[in-house]
Formats: sequence, C-alpha cells, structure tokens
Amino acid sequence: MNTGVILVGSGISGSLIGYFLSRLKVDFIVVDDQNQSSPSRVAAGIMHPLVFKRLTKSWRVQDFNEVVYQVYSEIEAQTGESFFNIEDYLKVLNSIEEVNNWEAKRAQSDMNELMGEVADNQNTAVKAEFGFGMVKHAGYLNTKKFLSACANQLGDRLIQHQFDYSKLVVSEDGVSYKNGELDIQAKHIIFADGPNSAHNPYFNWLPYQLVKGEVITIHAPELKLDSIVNQGVFVCPIGDDKYTVGATYDWKNLNQVPTDEGLAELEEKLQKFIQTPYTVVEHKAGIRPAVRERRPFIGKHPKHNNMWLFNGMGSKAVMMAPYWAKHFVNHMLKGETLDSEVDIQRYYSIFEENMGHAKN
Repeated sequence: MNTGVILVGSGISGSLIGYFLSRLKVDFIVVDDQNQSSPSRVAAGIMHPLVFKRLTKSWRVQDFNEVVYQVYSEIEAQTGESFFNIEDYLKVLNSIEEVNNWEAKRAQSDMNELMGEVADNQNTAVKAEFGFGMVKHAGYLNTKKFLSACANQLGDRLIQHQFDYSKLVVSEDGVSYKNGELDIQAKHIIFADGPNSAHNPYFNWLPYQLVKGEVITIHAPELKLDSIVNQGVFVCPIGDDKYTVGATYDWKNLNQVPTDEGLAELEEKLQKFIQTPYTVVEHKAGIRPAVRERRPFIGKHPKHNNMWLFNGMGSKAVMMAPYWAKHFVNHMLKGETLDSEVDIQRYYSIFEENMGHAKN
C-alpha cells in the first residue's frame, strides 16, 4: 500500500490533523488501535478559557477561540453529526471575598471578554450560597460522537492496528511499515499517538509528564443542571439526567484502571456542592499526554525530515488542538513558520545528549 502520509493516532489531535490533510487533498491513511481507554475517548470534552487557581486567562486563548468554533462547526456540517455545544459554565464562589475577586478581575479590560457577571443560585440541588461566576466562551465536545464521526469519514483509510515502532523503517526518501499483512510505504509519517509517544523510541527524549485521570458518569434525575458547574470537580450535563464528573490527577500510577481511590475522591468533592441523590453508572480512567511546561510538542524529528510529531495537548486538547492542527499542517505542507513556543526544536539539545541511548 502506497500513500502520502501515515498518520498514527485517531484521537482528538489525530482526527483534526486528518481533517486538515483532507482539506488539502493529501493522500493519507490512519493507523490506530481504537483503544477505548485512550485519553480522547475517556476525556470529558470540556473547554473553558480560564485558569481558576489564579483567575487568569489560559495561554493563547484568543488565538484558539478564533479557530475552535469554526473548525468543529465545519466538521459537523461535513459529517452531518452534532457533537459540539456552546455551554454556560458556572464557577461556584465560596465567599464574599471570592465574589469580590471575581468582580475585580472581570473589570479588567482583557478579562471582561472571558468572565461574565456573578449569578445567583436558583437550583436547590446545588450548594452555592454566594452564587456563580459565569464563564464565557466555554463548550462541550461529545468526544465519542466526534471521534466516531471522524472515523466514519475516513472509511477504509482507517486501519485498526497496534502500531509497532520496531517495524518502521525510515530512509531519506520516505518511510515503510511492515507488520504481518500490513505493508505501507509513505513519504511522511506523523505521530499523534497521545501518551504512547512517551515510549516511542523516536521521541521518548522529550520531557513528557504523563498524568492519569479518572472520571465518572452519574445519573441524577433531580439535579436538573443545564450548565457545566465547577467546584473542585466539574459536573457536565450530557443528557437523559446524566452528568460527567471529573477529574482526578495522578502522576504516579500510570495505568488505565479505574480505582476505588479515584472514585472516592470524585464523590467526596461532588458531595460538597450537590445535595441530591445520584447513582454512578460509569467509571473510566485514561492517561493524558501532558507536558511539564504545558506547551505542546509539535514539529520535525531532528534527524529524519519525513518524521513528524503532534502531541502534548493535555487537558486543554478540545480547545487547543484545532488551532495547532491547522498551524502544523500548514507548516508541514506549505512551509509556514512553526511557532517557536511549540516547536520541538527547543529540545533538540536533549536529543543530542541522548543519542547514544535512544533509538533514532
């Protein structure tokens, strides 16, 4: 099988790269094992523009907002599916001091476009004596529907297969991959394989900081939320009186197994601000491909001109990935300059130091 590009990974990042490759009519195939515990399939799919700990705007949020709504809307129109919703997002405020701090922050000209007014709590099932801070430009991506719609668009270009890095052969003219009956030759290969890239011998020299996250789905008929609410954990309505609740952060136990400890942590935080019966109907865990400096890993391998990486979106993937996928594809295929803040060239010195230890 001959193609222009092998794209490894069909999570949120890989699906968006595939979309932009398709727009430029690039011949490509996607290799993905369709693991249901992959971070994109476990992710709650929530996006919002703030860092709540410091009440500051997220990095580059204006850039992302210019692209995110347009891209998801275009993919909805192309696939005939609906999976992206603009949602009200409410941050529970716990004291008069927090109310005053919220109002002071939103009075700043650069924050007013992201922070709405303080709203009174009208829902007796939620504990919010001091009301909510309203967050603008928030949304919810139904990741299951999004990934399914993108996979359906790919058709037979999506190959369900566990990629084996040891079977890849790289030359100046291109790459080849042969594993059993699967035999592919291509000009380029792009790795958008999430946490697997931390073990990819071509890119394992990058300073990943993988983190396990657990989420639950609850059924709460009396909760009656039509907005996302955050108070230590987020509660996101997903229909039929069901809500996604998350998430935990575990940097030590990097596996995809839901734990009693994770469940207890989520329920303890949940019960601090909702006061209505609920039933846990699902409990999932996944590993996020996070980065210490919270800047993605994007760009060309320092030794192989036909090998590329698109990774490290972390918990902000829904918001960031549309912008960076478009930017990356334009860099790769049109020669546009890659943003230095995300270019893995910033870590080439680490690669040089580790050349004797890493397979490259």
